Amino acid sequence: MAMASPNESYALVEGGRIRPLAHSSLTRSPVEPNTPTLRELGYDVYIENQKGFVFPKNTPKPIVQKLHDRLKKVLDDPQFKSAPRKLKVELAYLSGRISTRA
Repeated sequence: MAMASPNESYALVEGGRIRPLAHSSLTRSPVEPNTPTLRELGYDVYIENQKGFVFPKNTPKPIVQKLHDRLKKVLDDPQFKSAPRKLKVELAYLSGRISTRA
């Protein structure tokens, strides 16, 4: 048994070499929609493979806002979205909030 993201295991699943048992995300993966989540199976487990951008605490808000706006624009671009889909990578924009947390 192993844990892997859908894009990492996709070729093995499609080739019939492994069988996915469950996903640890909150919702089913569009890459493997027939595989239930652990929560659906009754286990209160949630693990995501998330990436993000962080800035030093004192980064001026206009700079953070500008970077935020540009990144959001790229994520919304249909041409950009097509590349991750081909690689079986799921993208999600999680927050438009600019945090001042340290």
